[in-house]
Amino acid sequence: MVDFLLDRDPVGLFRFASLQSDIARVTLARHGYPIKSAQGLDNIVYLRLGKLKTKSDAILSIVVDIGGVYKAAVMLYLIPKWIRDRIYDAFARRRYSWFGKNEICRIPTAKEKSRFVE
Repeated sequence: MVDFLLDRDPVGLFRFASLQSDIARVTLARHGYPIKSAQGLDNIVYLRLGKLKTKSDAILSIVVDIGGVYKAAVMLYLIPKWIRDRIYDAFARRRYSWFGKNEICRIPTAKEKSRFVE
């Protein structure tokens, strides 16, 4: 997802942090997300306008915020969250078998490095 956003967000709207980082733990706790849940968290979390979004809500909010043709994703909010989250979980379990796993992580450019917080 980070590569996807880096390629589609030339103005630098999005910032990134590992969920295991200190800033993520502090931010999650500040917004009422249980710290113990954050330790085992393996999904996407998006802080948007002071509200934490996870799983399908995070993905939909991100693609809508990218803008352009991606704004059409707002229509997917018509699907109940519990259904969207089940689809998210099923996709997350299978993504590596479908698309493979990168052996090498993308090395951010100097400009992209500023978008990663620690």
